[in-house]
Amino acid sequence: MTPCPVCNGLTNLVKDCPACGSPMEDCGRISSFTDPYGPYEETAESESKNAVTGDSHCVHFLHCPNCDENTSYIVNSDEI
Repeated sequence: MTPCPVCNGLTNLVKDCPACGSPMEDCGRISSFTDPYGPYEETAESESKNAVTGDSHCVHFLHCPNCDENTSYIVNSDEI
């Protein structure tokens, strides 16, 4: 499985807030927030793989410090 380019520091996740347009902060993998053991699991185990296309992806939690909006973003393994 191909590792997440954002988790491995190969690229930065830069997205604007859908509510106010300010830059959002990447808070890491969403499994770190939803799974009590998420921060302690290996990265490859938390990535998903699409059975149809074979693409692997990692879901990241984004937070807007300006308006307190939260959202998630799917990072594909080929986003470099």
